[in-house]
Order: sequence, then C-alpha cells, then structure tokens
Amino acid sequence: MNIPRFVSAITLITLTSCAVNSTPGDGAGLAIRPAKAAMIGDAVDITDKYRDIALQVTLTKVIDPAPPSRPTTGKRFIAARFRMKNNGAKEYKEAPGARLIDKSGEAYDSTFNVGCKELGSRKIRLTSGEMQIGCITFEVDKDAKPERIRFGAPSGFSTAVWRIK
Repeated sequence: MNIPRFVSAITLITLTSCAVNSTPGDGAGLAIRPAKAAMIGDAVDITDKYRDIALQVTLTKVIDPAPPSRPTTGKRFIAARFRMKNNGAKEYKEAPGARLIDKSGEAYDSTFNVGCKELGSRKIRLTSGEMQIGCITFEVDKDAKPERIRFGAPSGFSTAVWRIK
C-alpha cells in the first residue's frame, strides 16, 4: 500500500465532503458551512466551548418589513424573532449577535429598532433553564432579498444558520 497516496485520497475525500463558505461579505471567512441550514421554527443548539454554556436557539419568525418603518432612505427594517433557552448549568450573560445575508452575499449587522423587544442591542442574562424571547433587527437595502440569518455570540460560541427564503 502506498501511504502517501492513501493519505492524499483521504484528505481529498474529507475536503470534498465539507462545504466551505466563501460567500463574500458574510463575515465568516472560510468557516465550514453546516450540511443543511435550519429553517424558521427549527431549534438549534449552540455552545460556548470556553465557558461551558449551552443555548437552544429557535428562529420563530421573520418580520419584513419590521415596524416602525422609519429606516434610512433606500432601506427597510427586517426583524428576526428568536427564542433562547439556556440548557447549560452556567448563567449566560452576553449580547447575542446576528447577521442577515441576502441572496447577493451582502451581509447586514444588527441595528436598534424600537419595534420589538431587542435581544441584540443589550446584554441579556439567562440562568440555567431560563428562556427569553425577543428580536434582532437589521436595516437592509430596500430591494435586498434575504436568504439566511447567522446567529452567535462574540466569545467562543458556535453559530447557527437559518434559511429564511
């Protein structure tokens, strides 16, 4: 058996079985894309490997356009309503983050909108077993076609991705 060829073949098989996300502008760099993105209503477990925290996050609804509608000229608000539950033993204290990515690959960071209870604009606290529902709002181009939402927290969390259209 030729060991270098065997190792090369295994490496090739491994690399071709993972989808690499190289979509411009989504902030992920060369992150490995999950085999299948979740859909609205699906619960996804995410973890913080450094602090032993486990969250179950569900994208429950996408509101497009999100009220109140006073975005910058040429823009509109889209809100993503999430349900977060702390399934870990430790308290979660952080401001969750999310990005909306449209069909062209343009990424939009969250913004503040008084139209729904915001999750992304402030630090939230969830003790073990506690649940909270709220929104993260994005200001997007008026003609943007939303495709997916990526959810995570800034310090060590894995991320979740939902297809939204």
